[in-house]
Amino acid sequence: GGKVLYYDTSSITLGGGAVTAAGAAALAVGLTGAAGDHTLWTILIGVLVTFIGIALLTPVIARPAVSVIGRVFAWSAPGELGRRNSARNPRRTAITAAALMVSVALVTAISTIFTSASQSLASVLDDDLQAQLIISGVQTSQNPPTFAPTVLTGARQLPEVTTVAATWYDLARFQGQPTMVTATDDLPALLTVSATTVTTGAPGRLARGQVVVDDRFAADHHLRVGSTLRLAFARTDERAF
Repeated sequence: GGKVLYYDTSSITLGGGAVTAAGAAALAVGLTGAAGDHTLWTILIGVLVTFIGIALLTPVIARPAVSVIGRVFAWSAPGELGRRNSARNPRRTAITAAALMVSVALVTAISTIFTSASQSLASVLDDDLQAQLIISGVQTSQNPPTFAPTVLTGARQLPEVTTVAATWYDLARFQGQPTMVTATDDLPALLTVSATTVTTGAPGRLARGQVVVDDRFAADHHLRVGSTLRLAFARTDERAF
C-alpha cells in the first residue's frame, strides 16, 4: 500500500536554469557598473536570485555531483553507503545541501560586509585625513569621550608638531531634522588636516554666529555665502547663523 512519488526533473531544470540565468545576468550588470546608482541593489538582487536558482537546480545536480564526489570516499564501506544513499534520493540530498548552502551564504555575507566596511573606512581615512595622530578621550559611557584642554596646549608646544586642530561634536536640529555639527578652535588648520577645499567664502575669517557648510549640503538646501539658517541645540533654543 506504499505510494511512489515522482517529480518532473525537466520542469525543475528549466525553472531553475531560467532563475539562475536571470540572477547571473543581474550580477553581470551590477558588477560591470552598468546599473549606475542602483549598482548595489542590482548586485544584491542578483545574488539572491542566483542563490534561489541554484537551490532549485540542486535536485538535478545532486545525483551526478554525489556520483563524482562520492568516488573519493568509496574506498570505505560507510563512504560507499553514503554515496548510494545520497544518489538514491536526490531531493532529500538537495534539502540537506540547501541548509548547508544557507549557512555558508550567511557566513560569507557577514564576512563580506565587515571586510567591505573595514576597507571603506581605511580608504576614507587615507584619502580625507592628513593627520598622523588622533587624540581622543576614552569612551566610558554613552556620552562622547573628551579630554582636558591642556592636552591641546601641550601638543602645540611640541617641536615635532606643525598643525593642531581640535574638534567638538554636537547633534543639532535643522528644519526639524537631526544634523551633526562640528566646532573647532582653528578652522584653517582643520580644513588642512581634513583635506577640504574651499570653493566660496572666507572660512579663515569666520566670525561668531557664522557657520561653514559643505557644497552638497548647500546645494540640497539652496544655501550660498551670506544665507541664513536656523539651528537648535540640546541646551539652546533655535537661533540664526
